[in-house]
Amino acid sequence: MTNQPITDFSTLPPIMAVDFDGTLVVDKFPEIGKEREHLCNLVRELHSRGVKVILWTSRTGEHLENAVNWCKEHNIPLDAVNQNISEVIELTGYDTRKVFADVYVDDKSCPAKVLELRQFSNQEESWLEKLA
Repeated sequence: MTNQPITDFSTLPPIMAVDFDGTLVVDKFPEIGKEREHLCNLVRELHSRGVKVILWTSRTGEHLENAVNWCKEHNIPLDAVNQNISEVIELTGYDTRKVFADVYVDDKSCPAKVLELRQFSNQEESWLEKLA
């Protein structure tokens, strides 16, 4: 596929990239934990309103297959798995390593704005202690 100039991202549908372990289900990796019902219901609802859903997980191989099958069995609609939706690929001319989304939902995430607001003055503290 040849690279073509990226055009207008505003033409894309809204996109949510959602993690699996610790987000859609309680983290029991490599097993699959209990459904986090509220978040799964939200994903279903948003998809019904036109939001595209990307399963964005570090699972691979059989573990990824199990997660995708779990989503199918629990009616979690997926428009892509660990890759961009087709509309993004068509728009940009390629599939980037990091998926493009309007929102990334992950149990281990921290909004960049939170970090921008932090003043790290005491160099003796670890960055993890400063986030606590």
